[in-house]
Amino acid sequence: MSDLFGEDRREVEAEDGRLLSFFAGDCRHVVLKAKELQVLRPHGHILRTGGALTPDEAAMTSTAWMAVVFHSMVTQGHVSINRLLSTVRSYLGLFRSQGQRLFVQLGAVWRLLDVPSAFEMTPQACRWYYRYAEGLIRIESRASVDRHELCLSVDVLSGPGLRFLLVNHVAINVDDGADPVPAQYVEDGQGAFVRPIPGSDLGRRFPDGGFGLVPAPGTPVERPGAELPFARGRSPYRTGAAEVPMDAFLGGLTAGVDRLAVTI
Repeated sequence: MSDLFGEDRREVEAEDGRLLSFFAGDCRHVVLKAKELQVLRPHGHILRTGGALTPDEAAMTSTAWMAVVFHSMVTQGHVSINRLLSTVRSYLGLFRSQGQRLFVQLGAVWRLLDVPSAFEMTPQACRWYYRYAEGLIRIESRASVDRHELCLSVDVLSGPGLRFLLVNHVAINVDDGADPVPAQYVEDGQGAFVRPIPGSDLGRRFPDGGFGLVPAPGTPVERPGAELPFARGRSPYRTGAAEVPMDAFLGGLTAGVDRLAVTI
């Protein structure tokens, strides 16, 4: 804990000798897993690109959740329109398909990342820390100040290189991803450009518009594709007894890497 956040902690919250949360540095708020599991309302953070003090239609916004959505309700301009990723609608975690999620392969098993060991919030970024038997993983979601760009990066701080599967619940067609409408996209190298369907509200307003999902330079993508590996009726994402479809417009299987970075 001291290696990650230092010894200078303030507003420390603890219960029965167990650390729950604290503030560190100039603007870092750290919440541990024990607190997230105790509270009814989950910890989250709203990220916005740019540094303007007045509304900017070019600005992008995203909502991140400790358990565990790296980006959601990703929009440009007004949050009710121009949306790329869906909104998380249940604080109970019943809907595991919404927003941006990440799987990691441990041994022969793919695991959907859930509540982390620690969650760090700053004005422009959120970080998730996962301690497991063989090492430590750090995931960061960041909103750029100097350009309108949202970023996701994964670093294996210790332990062997790992494979990750990135999935995104596309909501560009003004249905918040609820309707099983295939996402329309064009692959560009290892990235993808996602377009609204013609005739939709967004498609009529911006017929040539869309959102790009671009791996950062040096990020190896093993297998991009919209069909990987989910299909209707066979999705691991559930709400009650009903399975929900998952439109993953880009899934990147990365082979044994120490760093993964994606830019929206």
